[in-house]
Formats: sequence, structure tokens, C-alpha cells
Amino acid sequence: MMTRETPSPFVDGKEVSAISLIARACLKKFERLHDILHSLPLDQPGETEFDLQNTRLVVEDAHARFKAWGTNIAAFCDGNLRVSLDFRLNEAPGVKSRAIQILQDLDEYLDDGALLILNKFISQISNIA
Repeated sequence: MMTRETPSPFVDGKEVSAISLIARACLKKFERLHDILHSLPLDQPGETEFDLQNTRLVVEDAHARFKAWGTNIAAFCDGNLRVSLDFRLNEAPGVKSRAIQILQDLDEYLDDGALLILNKFISQISNIA
């Protein structure tokens, strides 16, 4: 498991809210996971311990759903905008804290998923060689 990095609260000199910062980090990690999965060669049936094509589809679906969710509730918007999720949750600190925790967990799971896939692929190449 990787150590969780705390993203900087400033982007381009502007303060960015916690939810938007973590949500944007998750979006980038979904894209990274997508890139990793699409850089691996498609397997022949029975060669790998996981179904690469199915895994690609699941990650693409989750990525699309996350992007739609974040866009629809303005999770990617800076917290100083009245439409942003951060701004709207200022009156509900408990809910805001829970949303941040869920996004931090997703951030960590996306890192873990990328590492797991890379490790499985590397170990399979090692076994072939």
C-alpha cells in the first residue's frame, strides 16, 4: 500500500478546496489506471490470472461514472464557487468530512489497483522468462 500524499491546497496561485483537490486527483488516477491497462498486451485465454479485457471495461465504466458524478455535483469546481460541492457542504461539516474520507479512500484504492495490476503483469513476465 502506498502512503497517501496530501495534495497542495493551491493550484496556479488559487486556493483549491479539499473535495475538488481530491476529486481531481482521483480523476487523474483513473486516467493513469486506464493508461496502464491499455499499455498491457491483450492476453491469450488462460495466460493471466485476471481477465484484462473485462478489467479494462470495468475501469472505463467506473471512470465514466465518477466523471459524470463529479461533474453533476460540481465536485471538481473550486470551493469558492457557490455551485461547488465544497461550498454547498460548508453548512454540513460532518457530511463534508465523510465525502472527503470517501474520496481519500478511492484515491488510495486507485493507487493500490494500479500497483496490483503492474505487479501481476511483471510476475507473469518473470514466470515466462
